[in-house]
Amino acid sequence: MRPELSGRTNLGSRPLRITNVRACAGVDVSYAVNGVLAGSVVDQDGNPVSSTIVDLRLEVPLQKEQPHHGITPTDSLGRFEYSRLPAGRYVVGVNLQRGPDRRTAWAPARSEVVELDAGELRTMPPLVVRRLAQARVRGLVRFADGRPAPNQRVTAHHPADLGPPSFAGSSATDAQGTFEMELFEGQAYTFSTSVGSARHESASVTVGKQEPVIVIPPR
Repeated sequence: MRPELSGRTNLGSRPLRITNVRACAGVDVSYAVNGVLAGSVVDQDGNPVSSTIVDLRLEVPLQKEQPHHGITPTDSLGRFEYSRLPAGRYVVGVNLQRGPDRRTAWAPARSEVVELDAGELRTMPPLVVRRLAQARVRGLVRFADGRPAPNQRVTAHHPADLGPPSFAGSSATDAQGTFEMELFEGQAYTFSTSVGSARHESASVTVGKQEPVIVIPPR
């Protein structure tokens, strides 16, 4: 009978059996990463912010096409947790492209860079967001010769469409070419209207500091 050795790796995998001590053996080794990164999202008064998406990505992505490691929502106490993470430097922030809705709009929190060691349990300081105030915006749509453009549908969105859809707005111009809509103070927007197949935009304006003007050029 051939001698038989059995053992268990220090990684807790299945028993390793070598049926012949003089033979070469091929061993497949696998392991599970077990780093944990936890934290919370609060408002400026320290109250927990629930149902808000927290985004986690590697500071230097392994693949440019997939920079994000994952997303997770905060619970009723504003807490979030990522588990089974490998060691590395991560960027953690509130992802406003996936929420919250217009009734609970928050200004972006500053993203934090966290370095996680292998198998480490890290609780990071709270991410602080502040509630956005709404403000009434009044703007103008006119033709290049100065005439007002009545009955024009106007939409507002973040420049380059980077903001969440809930931050957008729409309105129509009156007989004087003016329009009004309620948006979020301090946020930058681009205003646009379409004439036929052509889309015309204002410059990017900050709510509370500038009034948008859209000029429709001659056809």
